[in-house]
Amino acid sequence: MHCDIVVNVQGDEPFIDPLSIDKVIKPFSGDKSVQVATPAVKFKNVNDVRDPNKVKVIVDKNGDAIYFSRSPIPYDGYDMKFSYLKHIGIYSFRKKFLLTFGALKKTPLELKEKLEQLRIIENGYKIRVVMIGKDSIAIDTPDDIRRALANG
Repeated sequence: MHCDIVVNVQGDEPFIDPLSIDKVIKPFSGDKSVQVATPAVKFKNVNDVRDPNKVKVIVDKNGDAIYFSRSPIPYDGYDMKFSYLKHIGIYSFRKKFLLTFGALKKTPLELKEKLEQLRIIENGYKIRVVMIGKDSIAIDTPDDIRRALANG
């Protein structure tokens, strides 16, 4: 792999599994059209689906993100038979696209949801979502810190 892939691990993801980082790089080797990739994992319980600090993502049939939200998407009455997807805060970019992304102005949905990845979608670009098996303990609140310390 050339050195044209940049991986950004968000500051709230200090416990990310290194294998997840490997997985988020893989889409670039098989598909020249992929400019950005990010991981997701299936939610395990309805309380997490309802938590606005846990970002949800829905994907199309090709595995590209349709939308990210702090709200449960799609709405389904919190039926856990549906596989709600939790976004994990890692992004991999082709270096050239990262420069493009940095030049884009903030967008209305990005500002409303407070999710910078929506800027990519609102400008017509795709984000490939890679499914991973292991969730990450993101640190967004003081409760998250207590949970992380309790889990060792």
